Amino acid sequence: MLAAFIYFPPPHWYKSPEWVLVLVGIVTAGAIVWQSWETRRAVMATLRPRLLVRGIEVVPGEIVDVVGVMPQSQNWHIRVGVANSGGSKARIIESNLTFTKTNPFSDGFKIVLPTFPPYSKERKSFGRFTVEAGEHTERMVQLDFDMTMRLKLQRTIRAGGGGAGNSMYCMGFFQYQDTFRVTRRTAFSFRYDTETERFERVDNSDYNYAD
Repeated sequence: MLAAFIYFPPPHWYKSPEWVLVLVGIVTAGAIVWQSWETRRAVMATLRPRLLVRGIEVVPGEIVDVVGVMPQSQNWHIRVGVANSGGSKARIIESNLTFTKTNPFSDGFKIVLPTFPPYSKERKSFGRFTVEAGEHTERMVQLDFDMTMRLKLQRTIRAGGGGAGNSMYCMGFFQYQDTFRVTRRTAFSFRYDTETERFERVDNSDYNYAD
């Protein structure tokens, strides 16, 4: 007798008006969620981060007195100024800092740069960090012994009136991601001017650009 009170749904329950309304509600909710997500993506795209390298400079190290020899300076650094002119934060995932030389007399007095920047294999020069929207930050990289001696030689050439000699270039890039993990790159390149002892930006879109 109890079996007579057990409810069995009709074989085509999904055709009942109640279930049709449930399915319509699910589809509508999914459409609203998708539309909201796409709207957010569109808004964030207009507020995407945009990294710019403002400039770089040499930071000479401290003077160390050594008995019997001329005073030496150690722990030289390169300081790079990075700004985010976009509307959302940029998360740096890779970075590179490369030094190279080009002989200005190899093609008359015209300095010839390779089509593709000769970056080193290093991809963690500046470490991983985040630049918030509208933020300006500076990153320091300590130079190794070889690079320190090159910069000292450039200054010695200038002090001795030996002319510009070989041109030294400092180049590199910042690889970064936005909120949606879209990857972009900002590249930079500067030439060391022995007359002013400053790095001057290279006017070349293959070396200086912001995606």
